[in-house]
Amino acid sequence: MFGYGLLYVIYAFLSVVPDLNPIYFLVASIPVALSGGLITIISGIYAYISDTTTVEKRAFRMGLLDASLFGGLVVGAYLSAPLFFIAGQYGYLTVFATSATFYLLGYLCVIFIPESVHVSHVGSSSRGLCSLFDKQLVIRMITTCCKRREHYGRAIIFLVIIAVSTCVITMEGDSAVSFLYTRDKFGWDIRTFTQFGSLSTLISVFGTVAGMYIFSVWLRIPDSMFASCVFLTKCGQTLICGLAPKDWYLYVGCAVGILGGVSGSLCRSIISKTVPLEDIGTVFALTSVVEALTPIAASPLYTFVYNATLLTFSGAFYILSSAINFLDVILLSCVVVLQRASPVHPYSRIQVPE
Repeated sequence: MFGYGLLYVIYAFLSVVPDLNPIYFLVASIPVALSGGLITIISGIYAYISDTTTVEKRAFRMGLLDASLFGGLVVGAYLSAPLFFIAGQYGYLTVFATSATFYLLGYLCVIFIPESVHVSHVGSSSRGLCSLFDKQLVIRMITTCCKRREHYGRAIIFLVIIAVSTCVITMEGDSAVSFLYTRDKFGWDIRTFTQFGSLSTLISVFGTVAGMYIFSVWLRIPDSMFASCVFLTKCGQTLICGLAPKDWYLYVGCAVGILGGVSGSLCRSIISKTVPLEDIGTVFALTSVVEALTPIAASPLYTFVYNATLLTFSGAFYILSSAINFLDVILLSCVVVLQRASPVHPYSRIQVPE
């Protein structure tokens, strides 16, 4: 959080320097890169939730986390433009300073949160700043995730990680070319597309909170079964969007995929109930690394598909997303089978004091 705060502080200073070479803005990325960036934040938050919540409430709490992230995106999207125009010639300075303020406030909140785990030995001879570049920590992460586990734990972990990474591919890929699709097929401009994106995000926030409470907390449907059904609804959503003859079909697709936002939370909840508490942070770290790498392939893949099918079937990339989501349905169905083939997992019965 402090690294991102420094990022926007530097952005704010650089934004008022006239005729500045854009290469200097790369300097602002150094604090984020050294502190771990978004991977560290997300992994840490999910691990903390796993450490401090009961098994019954864990998926719902993770869903609230995703809902807060989606909600923050909507609020930020609506506030950035007014802030920019109200500030006039200091528009960039105002936007970057506001972002820096919120990140630094978040940092102050984080430092007062009590630690859930006290680590006395991390399996490395390096200490301090040198431990950031210790390859033994990377080796430890890989060996922890790959070691043999009872009750098909290793197979479940990698099935879920694959499902999470392919889910990121569809989200990043769709976002890369969906505006081009709506512009070419329905004549949308950027304002119409932004309004649609904000509405779909709000629908996702509502679906995440309500879906987690109804299906996970109230009905107590197992996470793996719930996740497979969610990916099935995402298949329907992308099919409707890809085959849409009119633009209002896109809103129907959003309604069909209203529960799509819970997929990431459910997958992480499955992982947290498959490994012991001391391994959760390590497995989440590998999951986040895979999530961070998959967008590198997603945008070029979807751009290639869209360009190749633009004149014949411009919605083909949505059909690709539907096929990938169906693959995730198969992966989560395999998880359901593996869990039913084994006795009740001991980690799913752990009660963590709140």
